[in-house]
Amino acid sequence: MKKMVSIRLASLVLMILGILTTPLIGAAPVIIYDAGGEPLAPILKRLFEDESGADTEPPTQTVQTAPQQKSVPFALPIRTPEMSPGRVTPRAINQPFMTRPLFLIGTDRLSQQWLIQNRARLGELNAAGMIIQADTTEELQAIARISNGYNLQIMPASASDIAQQLGLKHYPVLIWKSGIEQ
Repeated sequence: MKKMVSIRLASLVLMILGILTTPLIGAAPVIIYDAGGEPLAPILKRLFEDESGADTEPPTQTVQTAPQQKSVPFALPIRTPEMSPGRVTPRAINQPFMTRPLFLIGTDRLSQQWLIQNRARLGELNAAGMIIQADTTEELQAIARISNGYNLQIMPASASDIAQQLGLKHYPVLIWKSGIEQ
């Protein structure tokens, strides 16, 4: 009798776990940070070359980042239509697999002021950064000048997936594994 109750209890627990995890099985992974592997730029370049070696896409632009970093290829403009400059209300989140903080900024005045005020702290935290709104190379160079000397890694890229996943409407923002703040 006791053994039968244990088997039924185990079956019930497995059934509940199956029901609870079913929606997660089809969910696409969201990669916030990737610390290793081969640089992506050469792979993308090979993908956009035809057999003759000619580029099939228009050439990308580059921006010179901090002196110790290499130039980064990207396409302008950079857009994250889900987000705009503005106030961010701090709130708790649960992203236990984030290995380091992530900050999102634009090239607007609010983002530049926020970066100036927080760059030392962001460097100490080893936070990764994304420029999510930019129109010109000059705007990106202005951000590179502001961050120079603070050991900040900032890449230009859209944050649409992150904005949708975390329900973000405004930037600049700092995202931790346990919270969002400005």
